[in-house]
Amino acid sequence: HKNPLANACWESVRDSMNALLDRQIDFDFLDAEAIEKSRMGDGCFTVPGGESFSALVIPYCLDTPRLSDLVRRLQSHGVTVIRMSETAPADLPGCIDAVYSSIIRLENAPGVLCLCRENINGQCALLVNTTADEIRTVVHSDSPAILLDPLTEETEMTATDFPLTLSPYGAKILTMKQP
Repeated sequence: HKNPLANACWESVRDSMNALLDRQIDFDFLDAEAIEKSRMGDGCFTVPGGESFSALVIPYCLDTPRLSDLVRRLQSHGVTVIRMSETAPADLPGCIDAVYSSIIRLENAPGVLCLCRENINGQCALLVNTTADEIRTVVHSDSPAILLDPLTEETEMTATDFPLTLSPYGAKILTMKQP
């Protein structure tokens, strides 16, 4: 490609695809129309034809009102949306700028898997370090929460913005009650 923007977009798609394949993570390519026609709820979206997805990885591209609307709709239903940066390296966890969900946002969280759920009692997020390195990040949430270490069963109250450290392959559970 001679167009630098088109080249950056293609490289992001290729790098995202290779990183998922290297980890044997199943994925499909979807267009905006398929997502717009999907049923959304319970932390996933189901496209016509019946296949369900709990996350959407968006390779680097220009943001449009249509894309922004789709991202907002997905996040409002608890779907994890991962936006890749323009200069995404080939290693998927290293190129995640931030992980967004309808519940929380993590900054500079390479290698953190975030699964969010919501029911009538409240919201919860499972945060998993998928790497052999300690990860330090900042969590932003809409309300204070309880942070649980599932191994030690220790809990702590959090503010809406707080630092989080995840040990190698460690996990934490964040719970928030409905207002």
